[in-house]
Amino acid sequence: MMNRLIYDPKTQRVSLTNLSTLEIADKQQELESVHEFILRIDERQDRTFKLNLIDNITLGKQMLEDNVYRGAVLEGIPVTYAQTCEIINNIPIKSGLKPSQINEIVSLKRAWEYILTKDVLLSNDFMKISLNLVTIIHTIIGANMESLTPDQVGRLREVPIYVGGVKNHDFGIPDQDQLKEELDLLNKIDDPVIKALETFLYLCKKQMFRDGNKRSASLVANFLLIKDSVGLISIKEELIPDFKILLIDWYENNNKRDIMNFLLNKCYIYNYIGKSFLG
Repeated sequence: MMNRLIYDPKTQRVSLTNLSTLEIADKQQELESVHEFILRIDERQDRTFKLNLIDNITLGKQMLEDNVYRGAVLEGIPVTYAQTCEIINNIPIKSGLKPSQINEIVSLKRAWEYILTKDVLLSNDFMKISLNLVTIIHTIIGANMESLTPDQVGRLREVPIYVGGVKNHDFGIPDQDQLKEELDLLNKIDDPVIKALETFLYLCKKQMFRDGNKRSASLVANFLLIKDSVGLISIKEELIPDFKILLIDWYENNNKRDIMNFLLNKCYIYNYIGKSFLG
């Protein structure tokens, strides 16, 4: 039986479906963090590469092109991986991409470079998840978005929003005081991986801005993971259709369990060699 991580939204803890095979005692299900839990498993398979902050920054830089490409595809930009690499490296491309789409990819690159900056990661301004952090990241990724006017970039949405494929959920208008209270609750989650993924899902669902919400949510989540030296989250191109189905289920039916299990098992990269739990 394949090992899988199973998330319990009520306890915010993770367990394995196949504990007996790895001979992990029940008490070890209650480790302090998902990251330590996975590394404990890896130690039994002789493949552990635990991260420190510099390692995590290096991993992020090594995966920069992949992550920018995946972020662009997630948002429906019709770009290839080769084109993404050319744009990132300032090489002229021959393609049908609009200048605005190229600029959006450049903005994604700049946002990734920002969250991979050591001084930013260690800044006292970003010790906790905050509205300031979210709006700064949105300002970077939204700067070249054709769908946003300059005064909408980094500014909370003040009008209703429609999200493609969602029929039975009212996203409402974001309230600044409520957002601050809810972000403070996320800061109280002890496990850094769970905190980052919970923040990702929260920001996706709140739809704080007129556009660019998934991009902002992903970058904020990765900032938190890198800051705590516990890896990255990256959704491969072939997984995006499944992710979108699960995301709609989260929006409409509040089904957090399935999408958290998906992110933990297939999208969470937890060590220096870019390893996800299922390979």
